[in-house]
Amino acid sequence: VGVALVRPLPRTWQPWAAAGYVFFLGLVLEVTLGNVNLISLALALAAWRLRDRAVPAGILLAAAVGLKFLPLTLLLFYVASGRWRPVLAGAVIGVAGLVAGALLLPDRTAEYVRFAPRLLEQDWVYEHIARPGPPELAAIFWSEAFPLALAAAAALVAVGAGIAARRDPAHQNTWHALTLATAGYLAPFGYFWTTFLILSLPLAADTLRRATARPGPTRVLIVGAVVVSWLLMEPQQTGTLVPILWHFLGVVLLCVTAVVTLVGASRPSLAIERATTGTSS
Repeated sequence: VGVALVRPLPRTWQPWAAAGYVFFLGLVLEVTLGNVNLISLALALAAWRLRDRAVPAGILLAAAVGLKFLPLTLLLFYVASGRWRPVLAGAVIGVAGLVAGALLLPDRTAEYVRFAPRLLEQDWVYEHIARPGPPELAAIFWSEAFPLALAAAAALVAVGAGIAARRDPAHQNTWHALTLATAGYLAPFGYFWTTFLILSLPLAADTLRRATARPGPTRVLIVGAVVVSWLLMEPQQTGTLVPILWHFLGVVLLCVTAVVTLVGASRPSLAIERATTGTSS
């Protein structure tokens, strides 16, 4: 994953980007805790790379979603972008896998099926995360409305990004990365469990890559925003919700930066298109 994200950047940027990748808090915790979010991310990126081949992409997509559940918003993105065939293939493969698992490993499969809804249970998440305060943040993060609002926002981002990717195929990789970056907010466990921050890495790499084509001052602003978002996602302290707030702000800053730079990039193309239309008429 790291090689795929860093390699498209200019050679002089690669050491800095590689260092940011290796020392990213989400990745450090991912490796030390032995999670499989990075595998899920790799599968999701591979599925997107093979998006024009329904069956291979469907297999990879089913594996990515089945492994960690939270990339589920990618299915909305695929459908909204007009790429429903990988989703259909993945659904068939996923159901077949569950049926085979129920026949061969009934106990493990039943445990797997029971685990998925727990990601949506706030009490279960509260017990495992153990971040009770401060009271001002607890009143927001542990409220009933907040996770619902974030889940709705993640779903809307996925649908909106899919529609945008369909209308703007030149930047479809960015819209896909935007969906990935916000996928963790589909359930409370996603934004409380710090390792899911690695889902934002493709968007950071894509934003840096596009920054290289911008004029000097604009490039500095974009790179600075990405660096600040990285720093906001670095704090780690147990027993408090403050780091979770910083992480959330970091993801929001990264997403806003990516979208703003996309809007800025589309204006020259629109101007050229209008000029061409005016000349031809």
